[in-house]
Amino acid sequence: MGTNPVLDMTEYHVAGILSLEERYGFVLETNFLQYKEAIYNLIEEIYNRQKYEDIKKFSKTIPNEDLFSTSQSAFDLLPIPDLLEHEFGPTNSRDIEEYIDAYQELGMFMEKAVRILIAIEKILNGETLSYSDIKKFNTGNYVAELKSKKNFRPLVHSFNITVHNALRHAVGGKLVQPSLKKVKFMDNQNSVSWTYETLVRQTRDLYVLVYLLSHFENLLHNHVLKKLLNCE
Repeated sequence: MGTNPVLDMTEYHVAGILSLEERYGFVLETNFLQYKEAIYNLIEEIYNRQKYEDIKKFSKTIPNEDLFSTSQSAFDLLPIPDLLEHEFGPTNSRDIEEYIDAYQELGMFMEKAVRILIAIEKILNGETLSYSDIKKFNTGNYVAELKSKKNFRPLVHSFNITVHNALRHAVGGKLVQPSLKKVKFMDNQNSVSWTYETLVRQTRDLYVLVYLLSHFENLLHNHVLKKLLNCE
């Protein structure tokens, strides 16, 4: 600290963001560190390819309700981490319904993140676009495209599009099977069957991923500021 007041402030804010693993024990059982590394690798690529200003320009086309900052503010109000931190012991069906609701809530945030990630991928490839150019396309196709890209693959790793789409169905999208301690998710011709244990693990993993992505702009700004001030 003490190098530059603006940098000191952003560094302090980023330190608070990254202290999630100190606040919640379940974070240590997730891919938090891998996601953090993947985000910083992407940020470094944005800086090295001089695309920061292009991404800022794109960000100005995003409506307020879909901005990372808006999502992050709403996200911080959710009681999800308290649920994920709680150790239920032998998980029962009542507990698992709460995890299903949490995964559905996280999926809504992840949809926004996926759109912005695909925009970043296209900007890195030299395209110029606005948010309206990407909002109309299929999220599942975006997830598949990002999974085919090495630098983006870790950032959609824990977002199961079949589970997400299944949970969007008003009825018939999921089947809780207490005798088997499994949940089956069904979307059109696709289905996924998770044990209770897998659902708990996947929900915790998706939480930390969405948490980090919701702070992407803060992490990017801080990284670029450090580079410009040559204070690494």
